[in-house]
Amino acid sequence: PDASAPRLKRAFLLGEPPPQYRLALGEALAVLKTDEKNAEAAVEVIYAASRLNDLSTAREWVAKLAALRPPAKALAQARL
Repeated sequence: PDASAPRLKRAFLLGEPPPQYRLALGEALAVLKTDEKNAEAAVEVIYAASRLNDLSTAREWVAKLAALRPPAKALAQARL
């Protein structure tokens, strides 16, 4: 019923060895296009963008995530 869950799982798995951060970033951004308040997807975007050294995108999504007031654990993961 929820198309976000499979995409998020794929985004997470794409970050595992061998890492495919660009694909992970694309999957997480696709989720956020339809569910802009999905904190888990925002965390995946931040992680993938930071691994790609796209720090401006990572910082942008940290700010967006903070504005969503996610659980403290999600915000802590993003800030790592």
